[in-house]
Parts: sequence; structure tokens; C-alpha cells
Amino acid sequence: MGQVPVPWGRLQYLEPLAPGGGIDANVDEMAQYALLQLGDGTIFGHRLVSAPMLAELHRPVIAVGEDWTPSARTENPHYALGWFTADIRGVRLIFHNGINPGYRAAIFLVPSAKTGVVILTNGESNHFTDTATRRLIEQLLR
Repeated sequence: MGQVPVPWGRLQYLEPLAPGGGIDANVDEMAQYALLQLGDGTIFGHRLVSAPMLAELHRPVIAVGEDWTPSARTENPHYALGWFTADIRGVRLIFHNGINPGYRAAIFLVPSAKTGVVILTNGESNHFTDTATRRLIEQLLR
């Protein structure tokens, strides 16, 4: 539908949030990040993070309310260290969503299957990101 300018005023708040929400990466780079997370800290034969450290990052720490879950099908939702965890039909997920004006991102990992989903969009549709992620995860769990 063409280019839509985003006024700088809507993006100025991002600068102080850069350490937590300022990842500048394309879908290929995010897919490599997902592979690192699924590979116990190793990617392309190189260890970047120890397996125990990665396990600690993914360890459920704080229980969050069932009403919070991004999908009615998830159970046992927790916050880990920078990640969320939940179960779908007994399968553990590790995930994180990002929401900024004009952008949406989601990364969902299924460690037991060594697979995941990365979705990056330009736009403000949470519904699209949530629906696409949910459908892809459901197909992965078949």
C-alpha cells in the first residue's frame, strides 16, 4: 500500500529502551538467534554461551496469571530471564514478543523439537502476529 512515514516523535522513546527493545535485526539474523537458543549456546560449531547459562536463561522463575497468557491454549505460564515459558499440550515453549510503534516481533521456540518461529512485521497488528504465531506453533506440534 506504499510507504507510510512514522513521525520521529513516535520513535524517540526507543533510544533509552535500546538495551531491552532496540534489537536491529532482520529475519535471517533472528533465525540464527533462534538456532543459538535451540543449540544449547552453540551455532555453526561455535560455542557463544555455555549450556548451563542458556538453561538458566530459559528456566521458569516467576509464575504469571493464567489470564495473561497470549493464547488460551497455553498452560503453566512463567517469566524466565528475558523470556516467557509456557506449555501447550504438554510441550514446553520459550518465547518473547516485541511491540513498538509501527513494528511487531515474535520469537517462539520449541526446544524438544529443536524448532521455532520468528515473525517480524511492519505494522501495528497484534492480531496478525498472535494468529500467525499460534497457527505456526500448532502445525509444529502436530
